[in-house]
Amino acid sequence: MMAPLIDTTDVTREKLDIGLLKALLPRFRPHIRRLLTAALLMAVGSGLTISSPLIVRHAIDQVFPSGNVRQLIAVAGLLLGVIATSFIVNYLQQINLEIVGQNIVRKIRVEVFSHITRLPQAYFSHNPVGTILSRVESDTEAMRRMFTNTVVTLLSDCILVVSIFIVMFVLSWRLAMVLFVMAPLVAWMTIRINRKIVPIFVNARRETAKVYGYLEEYLRGVRVVQAFSQETNVSTGMNEVNRRKFNVEYPGEWLANLFGHSVFFTSTIATILVLGIGGYWSLNRPEFVTMGTLVAFLGYIERFFGPVFHLSEQLNVIQRAFAGIRRIDDVLSMPQETTRIQSELQTGNSASSDPLPAYDPALPPIAEGIEFRNVWFAYTGSDWVLEDVSLVIPRSARYAVVGPTGSGKTTLINLLFRFDHPQRGVIFLDGRDIRTIPLDDLRRRMGLVMQDIVLFPGTVLDNLRLDDETISDIRVLNALETVGAARLVDHSITGLHRELAEHGANLSVGERQLLSFARALVHEPSILVLDEATSSVDPLSEHRIRSAMDTLMQGRTSLVIAHRLQTILDSDCIVVLQNGRIVEKGRHADLLTRRGTYSNLYQIQFGGNGKTV
Repeated sequence: MMAPLIDTTDVTREKLDIGLLKALLPRFRPHIRRLLTAALLMAVGSGLTISSPLIVRHAIDQVFPSGNVRQLIAVAGLLLGVIATSFIVNYLQQINLEIVGQNIVRKIRVEVFSHITRLPQAYFSHNPVGTILSRVESDTEAMRRMFTNTVVTLLSDCILVVSIFIVMFVLSWRLAMVLFVMAPLVAWMTIRINRKIVPIFVNARRETAKVYGYLEEYLRGVRVVQAFSQETNVSTGMNEVNRRKFNVEYPGEWLANLFGHSVFFTSTIATILVLGIGGYWSLNRPEFVTMGTLVAFLGYIERFFGPVFHLSEQLNVIQRAFAGIRRIDDVLSMPQETTRIQSELQTGNSASSDPLPAYDPALPPIAEGIEFRNVWFAYTGSDWVLEDVSLVIPRSARYAVVGPTGSGKTTLINLLFRFDHPQRGVIFLDGRDIRTIPLDDLRRRMGLVMQDIVLFPGTVLDNLRLDDETISDIRVLNALETVGAARLVDHSITGLHRELAEHGANLSVGERQLLSFARALVHEPSILVLDEATSSVDPLSEHRIRSAMDTLMQGRTSLVIAHRLQTILDSDCIVVLQNGRIVEKGRHADLLTRRGTYSNLYQIQFGGNGKTV
């Protein structure tokens, strides 16, 4: 049994793009002082690294022959000081870079999360939760690693390698040429192996995302897995996903290991050549190479090949970071809900170009209330969920929408909240096209109580006011009292700090539903929308919830989506949807006398055989 794993990564775009870095440069400006400090420390650290073998060379060539113990102690103390200073400088450099990287990535992470929360619902319908999480966390973390470690390491290594090569030529160009003979081989190995490694790790990252996606899906639904005794099948599926990751990743790790050992072998050959040739010159031609110079060269060889050894790993980190930067840039470039609608209104382009009848502009919208005028909507193509729906809900009226599953009831709510947008037609609120109302203002006027109750880990207070600090504790407690849920917090302000488990698992379904009613009331909406608010509760809880519904709807424009007709019998108007069209509309008693779709639904629930009376 396998989870539906969606992979939208375009491998052809997983390339280094310097243009992406240019877009990030403005984010570094507030930290320019720390960056300059880190650059200065990097230069100092490179100088100290180069100086250590020179100190050893001086000790061997000058101090040892003189037999001066004081000079030897002084040189040893100098070497100790250089090593200690180098450690401190590198530590301070890394601290400065880590502070810069953490601050930049923190802001980017918040920016990405904030942007994602304002994207249209279609984005969340087409992107799994695991993919979205990777944008906010994994991709930004890859950026941090590159900025705080990899880039600086590569720059430092490049400076170090060039500096060491210059120093070695100054000390002995003959020995430097011996080492230089090995450079083409090292360059060839680096280019050759990294060309093979980079695509492998691109695919490995994709497979890793699939593993996380599988874990997220089945850990979230572990109750269903256990209820149907599917633990073995799920584990088998996990093994299959993990095996594919292993099959992709193993060749990359093998090549990386081969590269590391190849560099080590090359450095060993270089050491042997320098030791053999240099040793011969030191013993027989000391004017070519002194013993101290030979020892210094041997010290420089390790420092010279060390950066090359780490090059493969650093390039992989950079490649991952660039891929993360590109995906983050793709997310941030997606138009937010308000931006997209403003563009659509300015250009006159709608979401569809199908030749459908437009709404009638000759009729002015109602001054107060909600109006759906000639609304058409389809999720894909011309598979219409709503067809030419026109509906007027006067202010303070109670309207209910009923109909078979798939008739378009919940779609009406999605359009009203601008989670989705009609391809044709217009929705008005108090005489204004809702597309012209700022999104925050629009949704602030409406309260939504859903069938799927969403509660977050935290306190009752946190869940009801949703981090809006302007809402007082007294206001929250009064809302709980109004809907009959104050007993959940012992009728006290202190009880508002009761901790809720994830998804409110320590509450019953009815209690969670009452909290969702209280949350809607706390925010004092003028329009109340209830989407199947009693469909998942027992009759006793339903009775309490219906009482809360009556209290909540008093003085408010209300739109109720219901399967249980018992909850909407006293509505001012009941709208019956079927196949995306309004087929009936009226009060309960009137609709029963018509012996139509509503009467059939009523008979199914209360008459037993489903036939019209």
